[in-house]
Amino acid sequence: MCVVLSVAVVWGCEKEFGADSVLPVTGILTGGEAVTIGGGGFRRDVGMTVYFGTMKADNVMVRSAEAIVVTTPPSKREGKVDVRIVTDDGRELLLKQAFRYLNKGTPAAKELESLDQRKNLRE
Repeated sequence: MCVVLSVAVVWGCEKEFGADSVLPVTGILTGGEAVTIGGGGFRRDVGMTVYFGTMKADNVMVRSAEAIVVTTPPSKREGKVDVRIVTDDGRELLLKQAFRYLNKGTPAAKELESLDQRKNLRE
């Protein structure tokens, strides 16, 4: 008599390392705002540096395998910038023109501030 045992090993379906969203997509020139970068394959055991244009973001935190939260750095001028993620193990992601800096006094920035205030009232 022959007995055959089979063992199946199932690994989690972890998303491949990548980024596909930045929320919100606009912020003020002075920076200091929380931004969530969505994607997959983010790990807490690997350090990350995030850049908005050429400026390094503060407080980079891997919230989950699908989300990184950062604090925007200040910018010297309005306009769109690339968002770049560089990991300590040598990987790099680029989201071209993914974030737009606005001058606080412009109508678009005032609308953004109004939306933030309404959001804070609901929380």
